[in-house]
Amino acid sequence: MKSYEQMVCQRAIVSHQKQSIWQILAKGSKVLLCLSPLVVASCKVSLQIPKLDGEQQAKFYIQTVARGQEAYYKTNGELTASLKELALDFKLDTPDYKFAMLSHGDPTHSVTMTATAKKENLHSYTGIVYGKKEGDNYEAVVNMCQTEKPSTTAPKLPTEPILNQELDCPTGSIPWQ
Repeated sequence: MKSYEQMVCQRAIVSHQKQSIWQILAKGSKVLLCLSPLVVASCKVSLQIPKLDGEQQAKFYIQTVARGQEAYYKTNGELTASLKELALDFKLDTPDYKFAMLSHGDPTHSVTMTATAKKENLHSYTGIVYGKKEGDNYEAVVNMCQTEKPSTTAPKLPTEPILNQELDCPTGSIPWQ
């Protein structure tokens, strides 16, 4: 049995005899465009935290995990408590922050991500992702809060969404995106 690549090459050789190089390139680019979503969807990308200092590192962690959860939920119809399933590689303990991710419910209906400052002069951050299914569509709702003043305690967010109401950050914290 021939591999997919062999069949494509054989067809290109046969087609080449009847068509100009520009026609072949046009067909090849259409095939690549059609296959690219399949290739991208089946790839896992492992990200590592770039060399960021202090609060930039905390914000990067919360935003990256939140976006990863959104993509995971839209693809799988569920959230995950595993950085490995999100294909993310984070050092969860740095000199400035302690990072954590906690799932809620069975099956998981929300995931909380925290970046808790270890130093008195840094803000702490919390993000939460709620899964929401409407018909056949899966949507993830993301909310993020940071402490108004430097704090070694991350904001506490509700683990279940309140229907038809936007999330308010708790007293002593403000929303950020």
